[in-house]
Amino acid sequence: MKQAMCAVGTAPACDFNSWDPSANNLGIVAHTFAGSTNSHCVNFSAGGKFQGVIYADGGGCGTMYGFDEAAGARVQGLVISSSVHLSGDAGTPAPAIAYLPDGFPGVDLYDVSEIDGGYGE
Repeated sequence: MKQAMCAVGTAPACDFNSWDPSANNLGIVAHTFAGSTNSHCVNFSAGGKFQGVIYADGGGCGTMYGFDEAAGARVQGLVISSSVHLSGDAGTPAPAIAYLPDGFPGVDLYDVSEIDGGYGE
């Protein structure tokens, strides 16, 4: 990604000094399902900016990494990945993240089961 997704500030000028993840937190999930022929990952190239939480368990955006941040990119937040690659000056300190966004892997898990019967019975 070479664009900006900012929790605070106006893209492309994210405010990396005043982000409060308990007030604004976005999660990106790149999950590779069993049997999939694609390997999902997250890649930030120079100029890309993001504030939030990232989960990536594959590796295949042209690299072998689940998460790849190139020199000149800025990602502020939590990264959960099968492998992480940071190039050059990549990396921005993040504030404490106490809660993950709803629906993020490991959050709010529900059991779904089928019940016999038809609609309206």
